[in-house]
Amino acid sequence: MTYLDISFVVGFWDPGQAEEDWIATYYAFFGLAEKSFRGVLRLRVLLQMPPCEAQELFYTYEKGTVFLNPWERLLEGREWALLQLCVPCNWHD
Repeated sequence: MTYLDISFVVGFWDPGQAEEDWIATYYAFFGLAEKSFRGVLRLRVLLQMPPCEAQELFYTYEKGTVFLNPWERLLEGREWALLQLCVPCNWHD
């Protein structure tokens, strides 16, 4: 396997079991990619969320860090042909 395209359903509802579940799954996926999917050189991750939750008021620096921390580790030790994170368009310039 050299290419992987994965989609995560994300919600910023009140903290609780559902939010903890998707965060745990997200981090577990990156653990697998880092250790087991060594042949993958093209990775695309799409974060899916309802439009009401994609609004800027739900986005914070801390939540952005949750998304980006695993990417920083994954960048190290491998040359990527494509490494792409797709987030709602109002999260960045």
